Amino acid sequence: FSNPFSWRGSYGYTHATFTDYDAGVSNGVSLNYTDNYVPFSPLHNFSLAAEYAVPLGSSALRTRPQLLLGANLTGQGRVYWTEDNTASEPFYMLLGAHAAVEWGKVTINIWGKNLTDKCYVPFYFVSMSNGFAQTCRPRQLGIDCTLKF
Repeated sequence: FSNPFSWRGSYGYTHATFTDYDAGVSNGVSLNYTDNYVPFSPLHNFSLAAEYAVPLGSSALRTRPQLLLGANLTGQGRVYWTEDNTASEPFYMLLGAHAAVEWGKVTINIWGKNLTDKCYVPFYFVSMSNGFAQTCRPRQLGIDCTLKF
């Protein structure tokens, strides 16, 4: 247990646009998507996570148990869903956390995802002039038990 605190982070930026996309004419309207953002590619995405390990019990034990407390924050957006860039999802963030007890080969982890119950659209598409959207996952809570062999 030299350093009980650990963290990690990542960030991504995508500037993907059409360089030359003339889709012709539809119903008398010129469809030129040049310089529009490419659909389904978030402009920004990031992840931050931190965890703190607390030793439990005596160091005289063969395998010393520990308590792990962690939190994470992820975000992404703006995501454009169509070539004409009229449908999009703004930037959003999701918060998660966990508390785990690790003892030798056994880990019991209590976790939560989307703790703020943020509503967002993770996927959207248009088919036959109709828009279809997937709704977000609501707040989720769970318990994992792991046994390593």
